[in-house]
Amino acid sequence: MDLDRQFLSAHLETPVIENVKYRYSMYYTTELGHHPQGFFSFKYSDANGAERRSAATAFQPTYARRAFPCFDEPALKATFNISLARQTNMTAISNMPLRSTKRMTKWPVQYVMRGTILKSDFQCLQADTNKIWARKEVLHEAKYALDITSSVCKFFEEYFNISYPLPKLDVIALPSSNMMAFEAWGTIIGYS
Repeated sequence: MDLDRQFLSAHLETPVIENVKYRYSMYYTTELGHHPQGFFSFKYSDANGAERRSAATAFQPTYARRAFPCFDEPALKATFNISLARQTNMTAISNMPLRSTKRMTKWPVQYVMRGTILKSDFQCLQADTNKIWARKEVLHEAKYALDITSSVCKFFEEYFNISYPLPKLDVIALPSSNMMAFEAWGTIIGYS
């Protein structure tokens, strides 16, 4: 393990053969951090002043490796099957829609740094396949963002004569501004 470069080297007993598929399994444990790098938790207060906790990812540029073992170099792409355990009052959001209670639809081929996962008690407003997710206390302010998102998506579909290629678009309004906003396949994260 090279801690300075955050690399793990696997030494194999036999040479790797070209065009042969291999499966490498390992157990991996990590902790949620409090800084927006990898998979992290954040706190906010609701309208009554009660503390709430959520978790999100910030993988850019090479922080995905803090969440799970992967090749997260900016030049490499991959697909992922994501499962996320959560409490029943929480929602799981990722680049692709939920396939079941805790499993997401397989991510399309993409840069690992473009992956998004959010676990929260946020609520949403929806128009067609577009959703705006925010804290309950500020959700009433999200109508304008939903209208703009729907209009912009429609404009670009008509202008470029192509359909939006994904089954959904989630715009997420996080309560903190100590992180960079970013976009990914099926997800845009900003701040309320």
